[in-house]
Amino acid sequence: LMNKRIYSLSPTITMTSSNPNNKFPIKLFQILQEAETTPYLAEIVSWLPDGKSFKVHQKEKFSRSILPATFGTNVYKSFQRNLHFWGYHNIRKGASKGVCSHPCF
Repeated sequence: LMNKRIYSLSPTITMTSSNPNNKFPIKLFQILQEAETTPYLAEIVSWLPDGKSFKVHQKEKFSRSILPATFGTNVYKSFQRNLHFWGYHNIRKGASKGVCSHPCF
């Protein structure tokens, strides 16, 4: 059984549905920031060295542990739809396959 503490935000970050700031980009940013100081989380999802893009390294673990805790779903395709809705771009081929970025980064 997987440890429940796979993904927990620091106490200063609240992830309640009543928080009006819980928009997709903010939640995503919080996850990526947390990954910078949480090695196990960084194995699943992280910023890339350029600081302008990120990658989900382990989709299955991301779907099982991070998506339900943060976005209320375990369906990776829903996460991808949200990325596209918010203007993120995914690289689909080549060495950078799976890398996501946003024009504002």
